[in-house]
Amino acid sequence: MKIRKKILFKLFVFLILVSIPFSYLNFGGFRVLPFFLIASYSLIFYSLKKIRFNYNLVSYLFLILIVSMMSIFSNSLNSLLSMVCFFLIAYWPLFIERINFSNYFFNKIINIYINIALLMGVGVLLQSYLYNEMSVSIGTINEYADRIGFGFIWMDYSFLSLYFTSLIPLLWYTKKNKGAFAVFFIVVSLVTTARTGFYALIIFTMILLIISFLKNVSINNKISILKLSFFSLFIMPVLFLLKYFFEINASSRILSLDPTGRIDGYISAIDFFKNNFLYGSMYDIEIYRNAVTIIPHNLFIYNLVLGGVVFFLFFIYWLITLILYCFPMRYEYVSYSVVICLIGFQFIPAVFTAYFFAFLISLVFYKSNLKKLSF
Repeated sequence: MKIRKKILFKLFVFLILVSIPFSYLNFGGFRVLPFFLIASYSLIFYSLKKIRFNYNLVSYLFLILIVSMMSIFSNSLNSLLSMVCFFLIAYWPLFIERINFSNYFFNKIINIYINIALLMGVGVLLQSYLYNEMSVSIGTINEYADRIGFGFIWMDYSFLSLYFTSLIPLLWYTKKNKGAFAVFFIVVSLVTTARTGFYALIIFTMILLIISFLKNVSINNKISILKLSFFSLFIMPVLFLLKYFFEINASSRILSLDPTGRIDGYISAIDFFKNNFLYGSMYDIEIYRNAVTIIPHNLFIYNLVLGGVVFFLFFIYWLITLILYCFPMRYEYVSYSVVICLIGFQFIPAVFTAYFFAFLISLVFYKSNLKKLSF
């Protein structure tokens, strides 16, 4: 009986893993993701005994409740369905017995997740080659004025770009030749022609370097003025060189810092929010599009204007509890992946349709159970 349960549990996790690359795929007019999740949870439904509630889970349940009530007025279930799928992917470690947790299986999950991403990366490279060299179109390809977006089997290139770079810290759990794999994921992230993943990784790396520097220049928790002065003399020329580098490469979309209309989107969003203070657009993207057109590419502004103050307050609480949950594991690579995503979400909308981010959250909960942390 125990062997059967373990097999079912492994199949359950495997189906959730496999659902990530197919999370935006339509087949016969239907999204594939819900069917993957129904199939996976049906395997362990009868073995579910106790849910380990925490503040983050409870706050997310309130978000689902708010969106479900808004769906009644908007007559649209799209956002609610997305949030339920996000929930099922992010919180599965809280539904299973602790006996199923092990470092070996955690590393196995990471390894499968990375290998799936490698296949996705190869798919993007193949798609780009066929289109540019042979004029053959496969998968999601969109032509814009300044670029051609390659999404392979995903609909959003920015999500795909962030998906590739956010898993780079996970390489340090299992993979040999980490540097080569990291370069591969950076390259395929750039091949999508979206900049989100690349810049999120750059900003995260800069933050790590600054934190590392502050630790090195401190003596007995006090900043050494002499070391700080030497650092300032070194960093100022570097900053000027970086500024010059980006200025001379302004014509390159990847290296350009041009916000590409995002500022206009933010201004329009704030104007919309002023007139829809409490409930925003009832968390319905179509209602917002019909009123404003330009979707705000920012984690906070997006959730503020779509859900209004009512949704936004609970969202902020959910985000804070997630960060607090990650903090005790701030030296774990999976927490680094979550932070890279949160940085990337400052430039793209719709966090609750980023199902790869949901899976990274599930890894945080899994790892925290291994460390026997509680919050």
